[in-house]
Amino acid sequence: MIIRLATPDDVVFVCSHLRAHNAREIAAVRWSDDPTVLAKEILAAEPRCIRLEALCIADGLLPAVLAGAWLKGPGLAQVCFLATDEWPAIARVATRYLRQSFIPAVLGGLRRAETVVLDVPEHRRWLKFLGFTVEGLAPAYGKRGEDFAHVAWVHPCWRAGNGSAVDAAAAGLAFPGTKERRPHV
Repeated sequence: MIIRLATPDDVVFVCSHLRAHNAREIAAVRWSDDPTVLAKEILAAEPRCIRLEALCIADGLLPAVLAGAWLKGPGLAQVCFLATDEWPAIARVATRYLRQSFIPAVLGGLRRAETVVLDVPEHRRWLKFLGFTVEGLAPAYGKRGEDFAHVAWVHPCWRAGNGSAVDAAAAGLAFPGTKERRPHV
């Protein structure tokens, strides 16, 4: 698997070649089912983008996955994972990368990251493996009545019973909920 920062062409390609599950999930919560509109909206959100990566199969030419996070508020991010039908070819190594590298590096300076997903048990299990928690179910959330789940990743120092500025400082955060880190002494 080759990992690189996503280009506008990567965004257009993945949005135009979504696997059936992602296309159904995205269409359920958007006004337009047009992949071109989705690509334009992702690209327009660039000023709030923390990181958007293209995960590619071995040749590195065409992306199989887009993984990204955008600031939604102070210390809060919206995360997105879009895959093409090439996802199975890199699923294991991509899952390991997301869990061990992407999430700690990209989300580590935030309090929380969240998204909504179609309420499908195997997808909830995968997100749980990545460190996300289902915070609630949303019946009939989609425009055609699809059920969704609200999921979130919460920084360990902010989880229930731990959320204090002292814990955040111990985790190396200069200001709780920001990406700014204390200088190493």
